[in-house]
This record gives sequence, C-alpha cells and structure tokens, in this order.
Amino acid sequence: MKQCLGIFAVLALTVGMTACDSSNDNGQDVIIPPTDTGADTGRDIVNPPTDNGTDTGRDTVTPPTDNGTDTGRDTVTPPTDNGTDTVNPPTDNGTDTVTPPTDNGTDTVTPPTDTGVDQGTDPGTQTCVDEGARSCKGYFECAADCPQDATGNACRQQCQSNLSVRGLTDYNNFIQCLQRNCANAQTDEEFYACLEQKCISEYYHCFWGCQYQNCGSLIGCLTSCPEDNPATPDVNERSECIGNCWGEATPDAQLDLQYAIDCTSAQCPVCEVENPTPQQQQDCDDCWNQAADGACASQWEKCATYGTKKCGEMFTCVFQTCQDSACVQNCLREGTKTAGQLWNAMIQCMFDTCTVCNVENPTPQQETDCNNCLNAAINAGGACESQANACMNDQAAQ
Repeated sequence: MKQCLGIFAVLALTVGMTACDSSNDNGQDVIIPPTDTGADTGRDIVNPPTDNGTDTGRDTVTPPTDNGTDTGRDTVTPPTDNGTDTVNPPTDNGTDTVTPPTDNGTDTVTPPTDTGVDQGTDPGTQTCVDEGARSCKGYFECAADCPQDATGNACRQQCQSNLSVRGLTDYNNFIQCLQRNCANAQTDEEFYACLEQKCISEYYHCFWGCQYQNCGSLIGCLTSCPEDNPATPDVNERSECIGNCWGEATPDAQLDLQYAIDCTSAQCPVCEVENPTPQQQQDCDDCWNQAADGACASQWEKCATYGTKKCGEMFTCVFQTCQDSACVQNCLREGTKTAGQLWNAMIQCMFDTCTVCNVENPTPQQETDCNNCLNAAINAGGACESQANACMNDQAAQ
C-alpha cells in the first residue's frame, strides 16, 4: 500500500565536503571543493530514476475540514519525480554502497552581513520572493547540468557564485544536517529514510517556491493534477505536476502538509500494506478519515480552506454540473466548513452502505449496481436519508 513519503533527494547532492579556497568575497566557498577529482566521495550524484508512474505517497489524503474529501478523496500525493529536483530512492542491490565521510564541522560558512534585499521574504512587505537561480534549489538545478566529473568543477563554481545569502544559508543548513545525521547511510534507501526523518525541514527550506503560500493552496494544486497520459510513455504528466506543486510551495506550506500526512500515516499502519486487498484498502481509507477527523485534526485544520456554498449547493454543483473529478473538487472546495462536514457524513454513510462500490476493477454491472445503491441510500427510506436531508437543508452560515 502506498506509503507516505515526503519528496526526497536532489539533482546533485554533495554530502561530504571540505572547505575550498576562501578567495570568494561573498562567503560562498563551501559548495564544491576545487580539487574534486570527480570521485564519489559521498552521495555526490543522486540521479532521478525513471518514474514508473506509481505514486509513492498516499493518494487519498483526507483533510477533515476540507470539503473536497469525500468523493474518492483529495488526491494529495507527495511527488515521485517532477523531472527536475525530486527523485525517489532507487532500488539498491547492495553493491553500490557509499558511505559519506564524517564531517567535523570545519566547513561551515557564516553568511556575510546582508542589506536585507533578496532574502526570499521581503522584510518590508513580508511577501515571498523566489530567488530562482540564486536559491538553494537553483544551485542544484544548475549543478545538475554540469559534467559530473572533475571537468565540471568550474561549472559548479559558477553555480555556486550565483547563490544569494539566503540561498547559501539554506544550502549550508541542508548539507550540514545530512552530514550530521545521514553520513553513515549505507544505501540510497537508508539515506532517503534518514533525510525524511532528520532533515525534512531543511530539505523543504532548500526546495521551495512562492506560488503556493499555504497548505490549502498546495492541496488545491495537487488535486488538480491530471492523470498520466498513456500516449506519452516517456513522460509521466501526473508525477511532473505533483512534483511541481510541491516545489513551488513555500516551506511552511510543504511542512504543514507533510506533518498532517505523517500524523495520519502513523495512526494507520494498515495503510503500509503493499498490494492491499479491496478490504485492506477500505480499512485504510476508513482509518485515514477517522485519524484526520480525530487524532490529526489540528494538523489538517492548517490545510483547510473554505468557501461560501452550503451543502445543498455543493450537491447541486457536483451532480448537475460536473463531468470530471477536477470540477467535483472545485465544487467541494467552495463549501463552508459546516457544509464540508455534512457532505463528508453523507458520503461516508453512502460508501459504508454500498459495499459493491468498494470492488476493485468493477465490471459494468457492478458499476451500475454501485450507482443504484448510492442513489437508493440517499432517497426516501434509504440508509443515508437523514444525512442527505441534513445536507440539503444546510442553512449554516460559517
């Protein structure tokens, strides 16, 4: 079953490094040692593996107060590969073990005093400023295009010289965290597990953007990602979209969503089962919803966004307007907090009642039976009549 992983890895990740020549007057002198021979002195290069289109993160995350969590759930999936700066741990056969050298802390660089300009967030307006090539993420994107042996040193030095003060600070914080905590990783799998457990905040403070400035808007981006187009086998459009959503969100937005996912995952070990049966998948979904509404409600509340539609208006929008899931999600995001809760109660009752809807790879007849059951459940005398009436009679103003 899908595990909840944060996005990992970088385009060209140097874990073990020593201070290089300090002639650069901007203090940016710890990135690539000028005497690098191109040998693998740590986990120098983490190449994105070919994406197989399988989401490694959970694709049915349900924020309890998000009014889009009920018809198949919001698709909130930590990305697998966005084609640029995000990779998943490749399968390791034990033969390519690399142990990054232990760092003694001597390569720490203290960023020089800055005038307050170009710090990622403008000190006057507190608005997010994406530094592009001058950011930590920009460095790794730049370095990934350099030759990966000694001939690429000059290229990497040029990438280094582009870093702003904030970019250098974010970079140093990330690398030093990896050196302190993950230097003894013996495989890529161990390395990325360590990154997730020990350095996820530093990672998100390296790989970020300004387009999605809160958890709710990040979820909105994720839920709008299209399915992969089978006509383009060399490109996984869904994975690229998911990766871009995460990479263009602020660190706080990413962390809020990551913490919510982590909390809910910890409550639901059934969701860790690989190749689940339909019943295990249903048990996972039920557990996920219960945890999101209970033990992890405070984490998901940070990701909630609300509109003005009442539950009945959401119902009309979904069932009389929409022809695809993107439209459904938009309708549901426009509901109030109360409308979302009423909607969730109705949908939960419907799918608990209609077990035929939980069949994996249903036949046309099973799909018909599912639709008939759902309609019967919310009509007069149905098992979910009261929940449907509560939704249609919603007068809540909040």
